[in-house]
Amino acid sequence: MALFRLKKDTEKEKPKPEKVSVLKREAIEKKSVEVGDALRAPLGYDKDIASVLLHPRVTEKATVESERGVYVFNVSPRATKKNVKEAIEWLYKVSPRKINIVSVPLKNVRVRDGRNLFGKKRGGKKAYVYVKKGDSIDIV
Repeated sequence: MALFRLKKDTEKEKPKPEKVSVLKREAIEKKSVEVGDALRAPLGYDKDIASVLLHPRVTEKATVESERGVYVFNVSPRATKKNVKEAIEWLYKVSPRKINIVSVPLKNVRVRDGRNLFGKKRGGKKAYVYVKKGDSIDIV
């Protein structure tokens, strides 16, 4: 039994193609992304806006905070402050002065089901985006 296998001259190593996401490849080829492709704008390596910002969080508390210049968004569980900042700048054309990310824990809820009395309410992550006094974000 041989421990080493000698390569023949005919068996040359083929260069492996570089792993680049489709979005990054488009950005490299175009050098910029069209405005209509805003939701597919490349952020970092494999991120895009649709995978970072899920949707604005519309609650009573968020509405009161929006009057003070603080906007709340549900974000991906893997989102970072840097990703959220890039997504806000790209989508809303506003530069945030501060971003806080908060994990929303799982919650036990009562379910009206004959078999199970309790279920789980899914948690996630939310981001508080602070903008300057003159700036605002239109959430419709």
